[in-house]
Amino acid sequence: MYFELSYDLALNILESIHKWLFSITGEDVRNYGPILALTATIIIFMITQHKNKRIESADLCLELNKRFFEEDIKKTREKIYRAVDLNKNLIVLKKGQKISDITTIDVLEDVVTTENGKKITTTNTVTKNKIDVEEIMVTERELESYLNVLEEIGLLTNKKVLDKSFAYEMFSYQIRTVYENKVIKKHIDDERINEKRNDLWDQFEKAYGTITKISIKKKSQKFLEDATKKAYEVKNTFIPDKP
Repeated sequence: MYFELSYDLALNILESIHKWLFSITGEDVRNYGPILALTATIIIFMITQHKNKRIESADLCLELNKRFFEEDIKKTREKIYRAVDLNKNLIVLKKGQKISDITTIDVLEDVVTTENGKKITTTNTVTKNKIDVEEIMVTERELESYLNVLEEIGLLTNKKVLDKSFAYEMFSYQIRTVYENKVIKKHIDDERINEKRNDLWDQFEKAYGTITKISIKKKSQKFLEDATKKAYEVKNTFIPDKP
């Protein structure tokens, strides 16, 4: 089926080339059969190569998605999402700390107040019992293992091994949720300073930029489609019915 579509597309392209050349030369370029046949072969080959690359990219996407369901990665992912759902700051234990070794922990909590009609957010340090915050608590090792999965996705996307549209559809939420988390962002910045490596998780960072551009483009297209539809609806309301 795909080959038939590719073949039909190639014929359409050749027909367009024929019309263009005929308009210039005034000659029937079908006389140049071997050249046109070679051109058709090249076109079909390029279309097939593109199709195969997208199939490979889709398979790779599915394989990468399985990583998020590995036990440790899944647990970290759920805690990050839980913190977002609760509108709480994720708690990241320092290196060497284990969740089982602590009973209380100092955490950052955002307090929103209103002053002169404006909302002001301040961050305070509060001591909490472990049992109250364990569901949004991860170790540095767990967080960095999760970041490494996103870094791999980012690298493959940036190197164009993974189709960026597939990456957007399957991984945009994971990438956006982590990158826009201020606790995780601070952890990344601190590690870059400590390790003296500005390239730590930079592929993941670039992937965030890529999916943001795609998201903006999709929203613009959706806005244009909705606006066009609305314009037609308004127009139709003012068109009198034919007698």
